[in-house]
Order: sequence, then C-alpha cells, then structure tokens
Amino acid sequence: MPVMVHRLLLNGVLETAEPTSFYLSGVLREKYPLYQYLKSSAAVYQTGTIYNPLYYLYLRMLPESWISNLSVLRIMSFLPSFLLSGLFIEIAMRRALNLKWVGFIWGIIFFALYPMYGWVDLSRPDAFFMFSMILVFFFLSLKDNGYAKFILVGLAVCGCFLVKQPGLILVCIPLLLSVFERKYLISCAVASSSIILAVIFLRLHYGAAYWKWAFTVPGHHPFSLSHGILVFAQYTGDVVISLAAPFIFLLQKRGIVGKGYQEVLPLFFMYGAALVLAFISSGKEGGWVTDFVIFMDMAAIIMAVVLRRALHGEQKGAILSGVAVGIGILISISIIEARDMRRTLEPMASDIGQIKIQQIVQHIKGDVWTTTWPIVDYRAGKPVKSPLQQLCQAWLSACSEVHDPGPGLLNPAMWSAVSEKKFEAILLPNNLFVSGLSSIVKNRYIYCFSLRDHYELRDYYGQMYWPSEVWVASQATCDDLRVTFGY
Repeated sequence: MPVMVHRLLLNGVLETAEPTSFYLSGVLREKYPLYQYLKSSAAVYQTGTIYNPLYYLYLRMLPESWISNLSVLRIMSFLPSFLLSGLFIEIAMRRALNLKWVGFIWGIIFFALYPMYGWVDLSRPDAFFMFSMILVFFFLSLKDNGYAKFILVGLAVCGCFLVKQPGLILVCIPLLLSVFERKYLISCAVASSSIILAVIFLRLHYGAAYWKWAFTVPGHHPFSLSHGILVFAQYTGDVVISLAAPFIFLLQKRGIVGKGYQEVLPLFFMYGAALVLAFISSGKEGGWVTDFVIFMDMAAIIMAVVLRRALHGEQKGAILSGVAVGIGILISISIIEARDMRRTLEPMASDIGQIKIQQIVQHIKGDVWTTTWPIVDYRAGKPVKSPLQQLCQAWLSACSEVHDPGPGLLNPAMWSAVSEKKFEAILLPNNLFVSGLSSIVKNRYIYCFSLRDHYELRDYYGQMYWPSEVWVASQATCDDLRVTFGY
C-alpha cells in the first residue's frame, strides 16, 4: 500500500507511456485529430495513439490544471475505475449468488496482489480497461427480463473494445454462454455488429490514420508461443497456482459447483477470456503485462467469491476452507516478496531529477524538444511536441533497436523542424538507433553534455527513451548551460 500511495502522489514520470497520456490530452485540447499520419512536416507536433479513443476522450472532461499534474491524472485514471469496479462486483455478486461484501473482499485481495498490477495505477487506459471488463460481467449478472440484458451485454463488449482493442476477445463470452441460453446469441450479434459499425465510424471520422494506428502499428509485435508460455507460467505459477490448492479443497469439501454454479458461469468465462488474452498478449515482443493485470483481476474476483462462500457457510469445515484460502493468499504474497517484485514498482526517477530537467529546459532561450516528456515542455512554457516513443512506435515499433526502415517510410519532411534548426536544443536518449533523426541532429547540432553525468539524474542511464544527451543549436547556448548548471 505505501508503494502505491507513493506512486500515485509522485508528480513525475513513472513509465514511458505516461507522458503520452498527457501529450494526447494536449492534442485534444488543441482540437487536433487523435490519429495522425507521420509523413508530414507537422509530425513532431502531431502523432497518434495505438489505443482506441474512448479513454483519451474521457481526458477531455478533466480541467487542464488536473491534466498538467501527473499525480492527479494518475489518480483520476486509477481511483474511479477501481472504486466503480468494486461497486459493480458487489452488486453483481449480490444479484447472482446472494453474497455480500464480495466487492470489498476483492478490493483487499487486489491490494494484497498489488505487485502483479504494476501498470494499473499509471495515467494510461489499463484501469479503465479493467473496469470496462467488469462492466460486461455486471450486465451478465442482470435478470433475464426480455432482451434488454442481452443487448446491454453486447454494447458493453463494444465499449470494452473502444477502450483497448483486445476487448474484442470478449465477444467469445456471450458466444460460449449461448450454449446454455440461446438469447446470448443476441449479445454476440450486438457486440459484433456494434464493433464493426464503431470501426467504420472511426475510420470515416479520423481517416486512414485511425486504421494504421489502431491496428497496423500494434501489429508490429509478433506473437511468440515460447515466450507466451514462459511469461504465462511465471505469473500463473507465482500467484494463481499457489491459490488454486485451497480453492480446489474448498470446491471438493463444500461444493461451490452445486447450487449457484449456473449463476457463476459468466464469471468463469470472463476468467477464461482474460486468461486467453493474457496468454496471447504475453507472447508479443516486449510483453504486454497490462493484459496480465486483467487476468489477475478476474482471478482476484474468483478468489473473493470462493472466500466469501467459505465465510458465508455455517459449517466449521467451510470456515476452515476459508482459512486455507487466506493462507494461500499469504503464501502468494510471500512468493511475490521473495521475487523482490515490489522493487520494480518504485519510481524510475526521483522528483529532484525531473525538476532538474525542467529547469534546464525552462532556462534555454528558444524552443526545446525533450523527445520523451512533453509535460516538461509544458511546464517550462514551451510548445508541446510529440513523444519520441509515439513516433518510433509508428515507424519501427521501438526506438531502442537497430532497424532498416526502408525507403519512403521515414519521410525527411517529418524532421523539417529539426533540420531547419527550429529547436534551440534537443534532449535525446543515449541509446537511440533511429538513423534518420540521429544523422540530422549530429550534422546540424552541437553536442553539449550528458544529463547522466549529473548525480541527480543517474537513474536515467540505460532507460529506454529517457532524455540523456543535450544537443544545442549554438555554442553560446552550450556555454550558458554549462556555467549555469555546473556541467
């Protein structure tokens, strides 16, 4: 819990995608389209997002002062989704299984397993995606009165897709449930048709750039079966399997598969869909741990249901089974602690270091491109530019690997602002392998100093995309920075 509070309150960058959220909110405030082609001279100022638009449109409802504060943006991304998730789980379980406080128990387990949720508290769509999945489950728990429930289930699946494209896999849930209740075919039809209509509308509204960003760019991450099995085994072995033993004991002794089994089927189908999603996504090059977050969330709901059933029972054996579940949870936490996973949740850089970069950018007379953190540009009073991560994601899938992009992909016009020296300074990562940009910077700009030489900025060394080298347009600017900041 202290780690989460520290992360939520840190008004600085925790992960490379966080400044992207801020940047895109700025793009929306300026009324630019959410998805942009990159072969124009404005590419440094306008790019797109690999996610569907629902989350970023949600940002438009927040005041600009909130968005410019990363800790507030992070809290607004996580806390409402977490609280609403707990509320909808509680309502759904009371309707389906007549069990109280399942949402509360889920919240406790959520925090107990927090090291497995390393990205949910960031200012990015993952917590919102988690809530959109739980909203699907909530509609599944409604009573069958006509066709309204089944239409709502289908629309909820479409809503999940509009947050993140992997939500498409949830169409399988009503399809599987139709084996038990034919009306779920209505949900499947509504989900499929509404998703198709949504894609057509977004394609017409945003142009061909939407298809490129939402489907082509993420496609650069190929699925690897061996890596998928390895990562799946790591996460499942550490947490789920260690909790499975007391669950199996409880199932055998007190029969959760008896009364109420039919009602809890949607939950297990959701769990299965999240499991498949986690398995497929884990195999992507670079690993999308966010989908393991969703898998763990569904696992936590099942943990909470089984534990509540154990505590709800009147017989001594059921209570002992509940204790066994609790012991399983404690063992899981011990495994996590033994793997030192909490260390990975600590901020990548200190507040002092990020403030130092902001001071450097603010001191420079002229425009500056920090390449990674547009919030630094914003706070320093400079025009906000595209994060290099977004640009690299569009062309190469990553900036940290050597690529041969081929002719025409990296249009020189994209770098006109750099080649024409419209920036007085550019802060680049020291591990950048984008030949087009690197050659232009080295030919037109003067290398001044490395930020990683400063003791307060040492944490940035080796971090992908982190600005570490300062290139300036004039020697006078370099001399001024060296004298002012002691380089």
